[in-house]
Amino acid sequence: MAITELAHGLEPAADAADDALTLAEARRYIDRALAKAKELRQCGSFAVVDAAGNVVSISKMDGAPAASAGVARAKAFVAAVMQQRTLQFTERMNHAPERFSAYRDVFAGLGLPGGVGFPGAGGVPVMREDERCVGGMASGPGIAPVKQVQGVHPKRLEAGRTQGNAEDVTICFALGVPYRTQHG
Repeated sequence: MAITELAHGLEPAADAADDALTLAEARRYIDRALAKAKELRQCGSFAVVDAAGNVVSISKMDGAPAASAGVARAKAFVAAVMQQRTLQFTERMNHAPERFSAYRDVFAGLGLPGGVGFPGAGGVPVMREDERCVGGMASGPGIAPVKQVQGVHPKRLEAGRTQGNAEDVTICFALGVPYRTQHG
């Protein structure tokens, strides 16, 4: 797409063939996640990557654990490039740990601190209506998969009639997708 001037803060319309995940879209997802995390008294990081696993946007909340942004990035990367929730990848690696060694080089290339290993469940692919994966989103440490949070009414962790956990509720809310747990 050619570079154009933006009038009155409007973004240019995307070509039909160029339906990539945009920065504006990624920021909307992250802004929704930040708001939900604050509501649930959580403090971590959120990452959104494109279909190739490149960072589109990442935010680390004040007071989040130091590794939070890197772990969020790694989980989002796996969700995007594998085009599935990271729980599925985690389960495969648990059954075939020898395969994981091949993926260590990929994760090391993401700039994760040494020894982090696979970041685990919690990453979700960003899907278009036609079921094409255009990216991934995840949270990092500080956004916990807990079903009770002190000072938070349990109803805030409900997803429909299901008692959810803070991590999965936050990501599903941010992406506007139905709740589906990855943490039991």
